[in-house]
Amino acid sequence: VPPAVEMDTADDEEASSSWEALRSTLLPPDGMSLPTTAKGTFPPAFALLVNGRALNAWVKQPSPSCAAAVVAGAWNALVCADGRRDARAMSTRDVLDAMSVGAERALERKKKSFARLLGVTSESFDAFERAVLERIARDPSGATLGGRSKADPAMRRAAVMRLVEETATSGGGDAKNASRDFFPDEARRATRQDAVSADGRTNETDVDVDVDASFSRPSAFAAVAALLREEEEARAAANVNENAPPSVAATSLPKNARNVIVVDAAEEKGVGAVSKPKKHKRFPRRLGPPSAAFGGSSLASAGDAGEGDDGVQNKKKEARAETLNAETDAVDAADDDDAAEDDEDSVAVDSEDSAFATTKKKTTDGWAWRADLWDVFKRRGGLEKLSRAKPSTAAFGNAEVMRLFQRLIAESSDSDDDARTKSSSFSARVAFGVKTKTRTKLSYAVSKHVKENDDLKTEARELANSWASLRSLFAEQGTFLVSHHGNHYAPVYALRERREIVFDENTKSEKETETREMLTARRGQRPSVWIPWSEAISTMRRWNGYGIMAFERREA
Repeated sequence: VPPAVEMDTADDEEASSSWEALRSTLLPPDGMSLPTTAKGTFPPAFALLVNGRALNAWVKQPSPSCAAAVVAGAWNALVCADGRRDARAMSTRDVLDAMSVGAERALERKKKSFARLLGVTSESFDAFERAVLERIARDPSGATLGGRSKADPAMRRAAVMRLVEETATSGGGDAKNASRDFFPDEARRATRQDAVSADGRTNETDVDVDVDASFSRPSAFAAVAALLREEEEARAAANVNENAPPSVAATSLPKNARNVIVVDAAEEKGVGAVSKPKKHKRFPRRLGPPSAAFGGSSLASAGDAGEGDDGVQNKKKEARAETLNAETDAVDAADDDDAAEDDEDSVAVDSEDSAFATTKKKTTDGWAWRADLWDVFKRRGGLEKLSRAKPSTAAFGNAEVMRLFQRLIAESSDSDDDARTKSSSFSARVAFGVKTKTRTKLSYAVSKHVKENDDLKTEARELANSWASLRSLFAEQGTFLVSHHGNHYAPVYALRERREIVFDENTKSEKETETREMLTARRGQRPSVWIPWSEAISTMRRWNGYGIMAFERREA
C-alpha cells in the first residue's frame, strides 16, 4: 500500500524519468530483458506503449494540488517542444496562481447572480457575506470555510447555514421592508436629473422621494431574513412539527410540491427518495424569485388563489411546508465536502464533474436559495484551500481542470510567437467513463453496472473493447491522458499488456490469461504504479466523476 502522502518527494522529475529509473518499472522483473515464463520462454504476447512527451512534461506536486499538476503536465506536453525544460514550461505553482485568478472571477460572478436573484445590490450582499465570514471566524469550533488540512477539515454546510441564519435575523429586522439599501449616488443623481427634465418639476425634494422609492432595495440582511420567515410561515400554516425527523418529511413529498427539492446529498444521508419534479422555472434576471423581500407573496400562500376547495388548499400548504422541512433540516445537515476529498459528485465538463460543485437539486417553481447561497460560501472555501501554506485543489473537479487548460491556451494565443502552436487546435474532454447526458465525446462509454446474470465472457468483452479504444487513443500523436481515480489526478505514462500461460489448479490444466495495465500514480505525479485496467473500470463505475480525460493537440 503506498504511503498516505499527497505530495512528491524532493527528488527532481528527471530522477524518475530516465531510462535507468524506468526500465525496471517498464520491463519486469529485472528491467534487463523482455519478460519470460518460469520455463525461460517468452510469453505468447507482450506489448508496451510509452508516452515520451508525458514523461518529459510531468511536474511534481508540492502539496495536495494534483489538479494543478496535471494541467501543467498537459501544457508542457502539448505546447512546449522541450517539455518541462522549455522556456514556456509551467510549474504546479504557475497553474495554482492561474487557478486562484479564475476562482476569484467565478466567485464574483456567482455573488452577483445571487444578489440579483435576492433583489439586493452587490454592495449589500458583500456586506452580508463579510458579516457571515466574521461569525465563522469567531465560531467556537475553530473551523474555517476551506479547512486547514484533512485532519482539520472545512466547516460543514449545516454549520455555515446556521451562521447565515443568525447573521440575517440579527441584522435584517422583523419588518418586511426594514433595512433598505440604495443604489450608488451617481445613479440616483442621473435619474433625478432625468426626472426633472422630463416633467419640468423644480421641487427636488419631491423628485428625491420618487427616486429613492424606485432605486431602493431591501438589504441583503432583510432579504435573507424574509426568506427565513417564509419558511417559518409555511411550517406554521401546515402545523408541521419542526422537530420531526427529516426522513419523515422527505419520504412523503408529493409530486406537485412547489418548492425546491434537493436530492443527492440528502438521499445519501438517508433522507429517502423524492419524486421527479417538473421542468425548472427560471426567474427573469431583473425580478428574481417571488420572495417577501420583494413585497411579493410568501411561499406558504403563493399559488393558492382561485382554489375552490379548502381541503385542496390545506394539502398544498402542507406539501410545501414538508418540502421546506426536507430542504432546511435534511439538506443543511448533509455532507457537502469537496469531491476530491470526500468522493462526492462535483460538477464536470459534463455537468456532474465540475469544480466548485453545487449540491445538485431538482426544482419545480421555487428557488433553491439555500443551495445557491451555500455555493457562494463553498467557492469561498475553495479559494481558501488554494491559499494554504500547502495549497489544495480539492475544490476543483474535471470541468475546472479542462476549462483551465483551455483558458491558458486562449490567453497565450495572442502572445505566442510559435507559428506551429498557432496553427494547432487544442481540446480537453472526458474520453473514458460512464456515459451521462452531457458526455457526448467519449471514446468509450463504460457500462454503469455489471448485471448479476452477465457472464464472465460479457465482462471480458467489455475489458477488451475498452482497452483497445484506450490503446488507440494513447498512441495518437498530440494526446496527453490524465486518469482520475481514488480522489487523485495523474498522467497516464505507459500501457502494457501480456498474455501468459498459467496452470489452473481447479481444472488441473494450463490456460491463457491476459494482463492489461496503465502506468500512473496513486499519490504525487511520479510514474510509479501499474494499475490494472479492470481496476480502473471498476473505479469509473463507482462514481461518475472518475474517468480518463484526454488533452489533445491536433494540427490544422
